[in-house]
Amino acid sequence: MATHGHYRLYPHRSWDVDVNNDDDGHTSLLGTTSGVSNPTAAASSNKSNKLFSFWSVFLVLLIAGVLFLVGFFLGYFVRESFEDRENITAEYRRYQFDEAKLEAIHENVMYFISRDPDRIKTFSREFGTADPLTNSVLEKKLEHTVYQQLVNYNFDSVDIEDYNVVVTYPDPNRPNRLEVLDQSGSVLANFTLKNAVTRGHNPVIKTVGVKSHYAKYPYVAFSKAGSAEGGLLFGHYGRQADLLELKHHGIDVTDHLLLLRLGEISVDEKVSVAEKAGAGGVLLYWDPSEGNTDVPHNRSHIPYASARPETGNDLHNIPVQTVSANMAAWLFGHMGGESAPQHWMGGLNVVYMLGRPSNETKNFKLTSYNKEEEQSVRNVIGSIHGYLEPDRYILIGAPRSGFPGSSNDAVLATSMLLQLARSLEYVYNLENWKPRRGIKLVSWGGHEFSQAGKTEYIKANSHLLDRRAIAYFDLSQMTLGNHSVRAEASPGFYTMIRQAAARVPDPTKTESTIADAWPSPVDLKNIQNGDAPVYTFQRHTQSNPFLQLVGIPELHVQYVGNHTPSGSSVTNMATLDVHHHFKYHIAVTRVITLAALHLVDDAVLPISLRDYAEDLHLVMWQTSGELKHCSTQMEDLESEVSAAEDLLKIATAFDDFIKIYEENSDKLGIHSTNEVKMMFERIFITASRHKRHHLLYPQVFDGRITTLSELCHVARFTNDWVAVHSYISALKTALQEAARCLRTNE
Repeated sequence: MATHGHYRLYPHRSWDVDVNNDDDGHTSLLGTTSGVSNPTAAASSNKSNKLFSFWSVFLVLLIAGVLFLVGFFLGYFVRESFEDRENITAEYRRYQFDEAKLEAIHENVMYFISRDPDRIKTFSREFGTADPLTNSVLEKKLEHTVYQQLVNYNFDSVDIEDYNVVVTYPDPNRPNRLEVLDQSGSVLANFTLKNAVTRGHNPVIKTVGVKSHYAKYPYVAFSKAGSAEGGLLFGHYGRQADLLELKHHGIDVTDHLLLLRLGEISVDEKVSVAEKAGAGGVLLYWDPSEGNTDVPHNRSHIPYASARPETGNDLHNIPVQTVSANMAAWLFGHMGGESAPQHWMGGLNVVYMLGRPSNETKNFKLTSYNKEEEQSVRNVIGSIHGYLEPDRYILIGAPRSGFPGSSNDAVLATSMLLQLARSLEYVYNLENWKPRRGIKLVSWGGHEFSQAGKTEYIKANSHLLDRRAIAYFDLSQMTLGNHSVRAEASPGFYTMIRQAAARVPDPTKTESTIADAWPSPVDLKNIQNGDAPVYTFQRHTQSNPFLQLVGIPELHVQYVGNHTPSGSSVTNMATLDVHHHFKYHIAVTRVITLAALHLVDDAVLPISLRDYAEDLHLVMWQTSGELKHCSTQMEDLESEVSAAEDLLKIATAFDDFIKIYEENSDKLGIHSTNEVKMMFERIFITASRHKRHHLLYPQVFDGRITTLSELCHVARFTNDWVAVHSYISALKTALQEAARCLRTNE
């Protein structure tokens, strides 16, 4: 065992001196008498030591030099080999697919989607108009079909990822119930919560498979069994500000049932706020004024919902149940109390009441018999690897399952996903197209369980997605009407979407493109989100987990417009589009395809940070005005508006640097700018209470940050402005970090 310390390079050895045997047979050191040294022998010994030391040092230096030269030449040849490979790849891209040919390939992919519309019709007929529930016979058949077709298309890899989640289902032998009791406890009214399952041409609900009997009994997934009894109170959307407004009216929600409108925020957020406020249970309904098109227009139909907690718990602790719009109207007529505020009124033909505390007139009792089950949720993922940048990719996904009554959107979305896969396979294998970056086509499982397949995938792969994923494209609910195309996206995508729409033929007008009917980009600045063809996300945060949880930009394109015979909805458009060779679905898929291919193949990612900064500046300015109006202390965002102005200037200069990099073919500069563009959205992700959320999108609506507006209203009631100041501080920090990020890479 070696020990640390000083040591001689050449220690004294026995062969360093001569040995002599005398006549008496005694051994002695030659030239040594009586312990007196011999100068001649010493000199000889020193000379030998010096000679040995010189040649040893020389040998060591020689070996070191040889090793250095070997390493140098090895590194040189490896580097040359790598550069040769990079040059070969670059030459391949330049000569095999120059810019003009690449555009032609993109056009081929787009047009190939509609080459054989009968394939879509055949696929839809094969799987019917039923809604595939998770792990039903139909959903399993759909999963197998997706997997086999992706394998047959010879993608680089096709994988299935499996996750287990605990969910709740209704008990068909004991349907959930809502009772109205008088002061003595006698039952005045008793409602069994179930839907009629029809089998007509255009059914409200139609399912097949092992879970088909659940279709009759509406429920809220992730809600425990239990009962709650008390007064019934109207809490608007169930936001914290809404419940504080109830408190302002002298109404305490503790141990009472809350009747809440669906929309604005996720079901999970509604239930979480209600639990925190001490409510005993929650009833949910779709108000006609929402214009929601994801549920049938039959007002007697009870919708399905999902309330998966984001706190790490498996289930919520209070009973939660959906009711029909007609039942909600009946409840308003029996709640009593004072009228709700004017801005709480909806589309029901009744007076919206706030309700009374329990025991004053009558009580309401909600009983849930939901059963817990562990479900396997599976995602099918087909991948095409990037040729130049294999560590970067986009994702394009479609749901493979859905709640009963969701108008077989899962079947149509899956059909379009496979149609896109077939188009990519055509150019990938027959035209030898190799994308610069990768593509992942994903069929999501467990969509009706708060998009469990998608959220579990994000949790399991967040460390990779954070560095590699460029964007996510959603293929669900592609047609809600037949008037015009609209796109929800992050502001950095606006220009890219407009360019894609300018190349896609309008299915309703010959020799016109989809973008021809859109206003100019200048006019868009004076249009609110609700009227603009390209706008920021308006759906609740749980609908956009890639954007909300990991800051990956999302894109969702839809055909919209109330131009169907019986109103705009997924159901009506699915029926209508069958008779038009799915031209509306195809048009939407084409826009998505062209935008996706540019993100895949363009050397510089077509994400405009200048557009993003312009939108941010407008949002800061408009939110500042609303905050000042809301705040009793005249709060504003003057500092944040100034920071947004600086960011806009830097983003404009950043775009100029990108042009220089492109003109000089500066690979390192282009790579650096792409890194910044991918990182930019992530800057606005923050974490609080072990939850990640986006500071801005999708919390921006009509040019204002709705979260900050709600926090301000809460602060007015509580006179506690800590949450407002904390949000503003996080916002300013993110703006400054975004500016630093751009400055560093100029």
